[in-house]
Amino acid sequence: MIPTIDEFLSEIKKEHASEDALVIRKAYEYAFRAHEGQKRMSGEPFIIHPIETAKIVSDLELDTPTVCAALLHDVVEDCNIPIREIEKEFGSEVALIVDGVTKLTSITIRQEDSKPESRLAKEEEHFENLRRIFVAMAKDIRVILVKLADRLHNLRTLCNLSPERQRFIAKETLEIFTPLAHRLGIWQIKAELEDLAFSYLESEHYQELIKQVSQRRAEREKDIQTVVKTLNKRLEQSGIEAHIEGRPKHLYSIWQKMVRKGKSFGDIHDLTAVRVLVNNVEDCYAVLGIVHGLWLPIHDRIKDYIAKPKSNQYQSLHTTVYGPGGEPLEIQIRTWEMHRVAEYGVAAHWQYKQVQKDKNVEKMTVPWTKYLKEWQEEVKSAREYVKAFKIDFLETQVFVFTPKGDVFDLPSGSTPIDFAYRIHTGVGNQCIGAKVNGRMVPIDYHLQNGDIIEIITSKTSPGPNWDWLKICKTSSAKHKIRIWLKKEKREENILRGKDVLEKFLTKSRQEDLFPGKTKEGFVQQLAETSNFTKVEDFLEALGYGEINLPSLASKIKEYSGLAEKPVPSRKGKLKGSGSNQAVLIKGLDNLLVRFSKCCNPLPGDRILGYVTIGKGVSVHQETCPNMKVLQKDAPERVLEAAWNPEFTGGVYESEIVIEAWDKPGLLGEVMDKIYAENIVAKTCQASAKQEQANIRLILEIQNVHKLQQLIKILSQIKEVVQIRRVTHIEKIGV
Repeated sequence: MIPTIDEFLSEIKKEHASEDALVIRKAYEYAFRAHEGQKRMSGEPFIIHPIETAKIVSDLELDTPTVCAALLHDVVEDCNIPIREIEKEFGSEVALIVDGVTKLTSITIRQEDSKPESRLAKEEEHFENLRRIFVAMAKDIRVILVKLADRLHNLRTLCNLSPERQRFIAKETLEIFTPLAHRLGIWQIKAELEDLAFSYLESEHYQELIKQVSQRRAEREKDIQTVVKTLNKRLEQSGIEAHIEGRPKHLYSIWQKMVRKGKSFGDIHDLTAVRVLVNNVEDCYAVLGIVHGLWLPIHDRIKDYIAKPKSNQYQSLHTTVYGPGGEPLEIQIRTWEMHRVAEYGVAAHWQYKQVQKDKNVEKMTVPWTKYLKEWQEEVKSAREYVKAFKIDFLETQVFVFTPKGDVFDLPSGSTPIDFAYRIHTGVGNQCIGAKVNGRMVPIDYHLQNGDIIEIITSKTSPGPNWDWLKICKTSSAKHKIRIWLKKEKREENILRGKDVLEKFLTKSRQEDLFPGKTKEGFVQQLAETSNFTKVEDFLEALGYGEINLPSLASKIKEYSGLAEKPVPSRKGKLKGSGSNQAVLIKGLDNLLVRFSKCCNPLPGDRILGYVTIGKGVSVHQETCPNMKVLQKDAPERVLEAAWNPEFTGGVYESEIVIEAWDKPGLLGEVMDKIYAENIVAKTCQASAKQEQANIRLILEIQNVHKLQQLIKILSQIKEVVQIRRVTHIEKIGV
């Protein structure tokens, strides 16, 4: 049922003065008229969505322009109303937020149903949409706050979409929006987003977890009540005014802990935390002492986020003790103000009165968003921009300090080089060494939580080099290093680009990319495809790493329609001798020879032939399980076979399965390494479950040695657990 404007205002009026209620009323009525007649997938009136989004925004105690923007956030895209009209009616502040939060067009890509050029275009469109919202967020953080509210209500009503669409939106939520909520410190939204996405991605595990948590609830509540009663009594005796509550951990966090530590639900004991809210910092530490006097603390589970706040401004004392019955129990201690920031994060700074007092939006932004503005100017590719954002700001972070005590957060695995470039580009370019906790460390040292870092610089420093690109973790540092190398090393870059190109051409079939062209014409086409008018500029960009040549070549093939060009076939009539046939069969000539799909033999594998009835000779690996059966059942049909050493140029299919821990960008990293080896991935199927990824690939490859080399390269990805070559066990027609 659609709430009336008066009902809507009655729910949020406590946060807004009367004059602002008039503006909100106007936005409500405008949105109501604009969406009139529109329906959601559930059949309910569309206007309910912006109203519910605005309620979530109001619950975050955001200001009037943000509530208005939430009401209007879909009118530009869904009602064909130009943004200039929103600006005319509601002002530039509301228009900026609406323009930034205009909903993303999420695109489910089905490779088997889409033409290559269409699929690539949709991928680029999706990345461009993501880039737009990140850039808008950098201009005004309220953009992402409205977007988070929009995504939360969409997840609450996701049941009306197809299962494929549900999974796509849920997966995107866990990859992009919940990490953003975490980085912005908005616990209230983060927890619900995670649980809702979890319910669609792992519905069976989600339901089972609800059942298990429910069965243990009574037992846990009894223990919590005992703790609260005991602690309340001791605090009253000490004269400390406090509010104590039990806080159940949300389901997704329990699930993550089970997966990460390989535990069953029965092994997870800290399902509930106790939170103590006090009036001042002094009371926080006093309560910590009292807690440790009542229950034995676990020494390595005490964290002081008051003295060293997280980068998202979160502050609290955390301690885990052995509570009633000896079970671990987490206790959080914070002031009321710290609690407000913990629940609302950056939204806590956008309260109505505060914004009215200080109209300077720039002061109300999050420090790390300034990098989003820099990247918008520096990074041309939307795909690279989003990849950099995920790596630098959405992965697990470490918190490190300057000698003066300033805190910086960097992705786990970062080095002193990343830290130097985070401070300033000049510091990174002049870096000659680093001290961590007062001791010299190598520049490839991986920073740890709490490290105090001092960067040693010199004006006579030779500057960054190519090895730094392999050492540093963050995309922003890599980008700044490439800029320096581009500026200072043009001639060296051109020579390096020529070397990269020559190596690529040595391994590639030029005619597969640009049939009929000379080498010079081929290079000119590559340059033009990369938007360079001069070959020297293309070679320079290739030299300093701006262009991934195998990836570029693959895209050229897809866009030009050459991706489907037939490769040299493994099937056909193969003679027993000669330089143009792949396999030699002892004693036979002019027979049809085919490669068995059950084991997909490659040059370099030990092989045998099997005479079928009416289908020529099928070639198997010696170790193929099917061949073992055939040797036993019909040994007279098994023939010696070998690869013809004079035959060159063949391309063969081989299937591999990669098992790895899932992470954002894993599939892209795998594909980049495959392209770098000039290997074509004919098909790719990827899935993720319980934080574990499974990638199945059919490759077009020259020989088993090339396959072994690729497996070795892919195994160097730290998340990869196992790579295996697939053998299909099936009956063979004889």
